[in-house]
Amino acid sequence: MASASSSSSSIDSNKTIYLIVHGQRHLIDQVKYKLTSKGFKTEKMQMASLDHAGNTGEYVAMIWPPTNSKDIVISEVTDDLEDGASGMGAWATVGQKELFRISL
Repeated sequence: MASASSSSSSIDSNKTIYLIVHGQRHLIDQVKYKLTSKGFKTEKMQMASLDHAGNTGEYVAMIWPPTNSKDIVISEVTDDLEDGASGMGAWATVGQKELFRISL
């Protein structure tokens, strides 16, 4: 059984990746650049919406922490919410499993 690793070798570059920048729109281009360097396709990137969460198996890239961000946290959308899971809007209805982080 494969375990989670800190590499991007298991990503599916044909799946959508939702970007969450906590209102720091000046970081969008930098986030996209870092994601493409890990194998994600620019045309599959879209800004996350509070109205619609990603589907199971898709990805989320969120800058962290929200202020003075240091990392981009890459997670996979899961259908199982963990106890105490948090999110805003529609994102509060899906689970996320952290895969790896990229330094900003």
